[in-house]
Amino acid sequence: MHKTSCQTIIVALLLFLLAAPGYCAVDSKPARTFKTDAPPLDTAITADGKWTFILTEGGRIRIYDQNGTLDDTITVNPEMDSLAISGSGEKLLLSSRRTKNIQTIDLTFVAVINNDDSPSMGPPQAPVTIVIFSDFQCPYCAKVGALLEYALEHNPETVRVVFKQFPLSFHKYAQAAAIASLAANNQGKFWAFHDLLFQHGKELSDQKIEALAKEAGLNMKRFRTDIKNELLSDRVAQDIQEGQRNGVRGTPTIFVNGRSLNERSPQGLQTLIDQELARTKAKNR
Repeated sequence: MHKTSCQTIIVALLLFLLAAPGYCAVDSKPARTFKTDAPPLDTAITADGKWTFILTEGGRIRIYDQNGTLDDTITVNPEMDSLAISGSGEKLLLSSRRTKNIQTIDLTFVAVINNDDSPSMGPPQAPVTIVIFSDFQCPYCAKVGALLEYALEHNPETVRVVFKQFPLSFHKYAQAAAIASLAANNQGKFWAFHDLLFQHGKELSDQKIEALAKEAGLNMKRFRTDIKNELLSDRVAQDIQEGQRNGVRGTPTIFVNGRSLNERSPQGLQTLIDQELARTKAKNR
C-alpha cells in the first residue's frame, strides 16, 4: 500500500475515534418536580441549589425551596419574559425581548427559625425577635453581648433576643460549653452562666466550665447529671442543623425577624428593628 494512503487511513481513523462518543457515563434521576398554574417562561436556580425561581406568564415569579415546596411568589412587570439570578441569589435580572426593557430586583431571604425552646430575653410576644447563632469560644461573639443589650435597653417592649448554639469544630471546648449552658438553662440561670463563659472564653476547659458553673450558683449535682444527658447534645446538634439550613457558616450570625444583620453596629441593628416594626404595623392596619 502506498505510504500516503496509509497516512490518510491513520488520520481518518484518529478523527473517527475522536468524534466517537466517550466511554464515560452520567447517572441521572429527577431531583425535584415543580407544578405551576401558568405556563413557565424561564427558570433560574441559585448556585447552592437551595432556591429555584420560575417566571410564569402574567408577571409572577414563584420561589421554591430545595424540597420543591413553594415558598413565596413575587409579582413583576408582565412584559418580562427572561430571568437570571446572581450566584448568591441576592439579585434577579429580568428582561423583555419585546420591549427590550431590563430590570434588577434585590432579594432578601427571610430565615424561618424555631425559637420555642431556646434561651431568650425580652417579652415572649415581642413583634421583633433577634436570633443569634453563637460559639462560647468565639472572640467576636463575646463582643456582641453589648449590641444585644443595647437592643433590649432601647426597645424593652418590642424586642426579644434568642440564643442559638453554633459551636465551631476548631474550638476545643465550644461544644462542652454549649451543653453546659443548656444545663444552666435547666436551672433558670442561662444568661448568668452565658456571661461567665464569654468572660473566660480563652481559658475554657472542662475544669474551668465546672468552676464557672459553681460561680453562677448552679446546683452542681444536677449540673453534672444534665451535661451527660444526650438530650442536651441533641439540642446543640439541632441548633447547628437549623443554622446550616439558614445559611449560617460562622459566628456570630444574627437574624432580625429572620432577616440577616449585615451591619453589626447599634445603628445598623436599630435600623433593621425599626424596619421590622414598620412592617408589623403595616400588616396590622
